[in-house]
Amino acid sequence: MQDDFGNEIPTLSQMWERITNFNDELSTVKEQLAENTEATKRIETNTGELIEILTSFKGAFKVLAWIGKLAVPLAAIIGLFTAAYAAWQAIKTGIMPK
Repeated sequence: MQDDFGNEIPTLSQMWERITNFNDELSTVKEQLAENTEATKRIETNTGELIEILTSFKGAFKVLAWIGKLAVPLAAIIGLFTAAYAAWQAIKTGIMPK
């Protein structure tokens, strides 16, 4: 049988077969969705651990930056005391530059 546009109209058994096939495909999609959800949860757990590690690295870099800011004036102070000590030793031992 055909409709007004020349398309074949499916019989009741053909429609029932299509519905059954659709139900089978839908159950397959539900299974795949469950597998995908499980994989997503595993990835979320692994990514969470990675984010914790990167956050701790961020804190470590902040501490290293503070140490670096402190090291510059500290190096200048140590250099000044070293130069003064070297000059004192030179005067004390009597070694004068020529």
